[in-house]
Amino acid sequence: MDNQDLINSFFQGNLSEDEKYQLEELIKSDTEFAKAFKFEKELRDSLIHQERQILKSRLKSLDQQRSKPLILKYWHMAASFVLLIASILFVLNRNDHSTSRLYAKYMEPYPNVLSPVVRSDRENDTVFLEAMKSYDQKNYEEAIHLMLKINEEYSSSELEVYLSISLLMQDRDEEALETLQRINLNSQHIDAVVVDWYLGLAYLKTGDKDKALESIAAVASSGGELSSQASKLLNKLK
Repeated sequence: MDNQDLINSFFQGNLSEDEKYQLEELIKSDTEFAKAFKFEKELRDSLIHQERQILKSRLKSLDQQRSKPLILKYWHMAASFVLLIASILFVLNRNDHSTSRLYAKYMEPYPNVLSPVVRSDRENDTVFLEAMKSYDQKNYEEAIHLMLKINEEYSSSELEVYLSISLLMQDRDEEALETLQRINLNSQHIDAVVVDWYLGLAYLKTGDKDKALESIAAVASSGGELSSQASKLLNKLK
């Protein structure tokens, strides 16, 4: 078997063990043969690579043709779903933003009318004064801390009005609502109209429009100092 036949038989997988040994020895000892073998191997590898790339390209093209209608179908489904969610969020956000905007526009902390006048029946006037000072300085976090400390020793309905406002200003809305709802409106020091006003604003902030309307309507019909403002807000809510 000549050298070229030996190379061809190798790539065809037809060499015997003796012929394989002969091939290996020729590669080691014969430079020209080694170059010819290397060239043949690289040529065949290149052809195999090209054939694989062509086959891969054809398979990819076929796969795209098959999946295109399916992809288009799912794309339409996904687009419809996104539009549906966007529509729902738009409606919800529109309602939420309208009440949030109104709350932000009308919410003003009630003026401090409790201090510097300090009632003699207070057990801890220093803490009370510090609490109201923090409230006046818009340090609502500290005001809440001190007011809660006072409430641990004795209940003060008038102080709870300011506590609820401070809670609203700190976005502790549920706590503010609970505080406003438990205020004793029969106390001689409590203005029920003020409580209704901030209760309405708290409901407005939490998105409970029906309860907000009820509380604000009560303020609007009271004829008090807040009635004019409440009437304007009521008209915007209806």
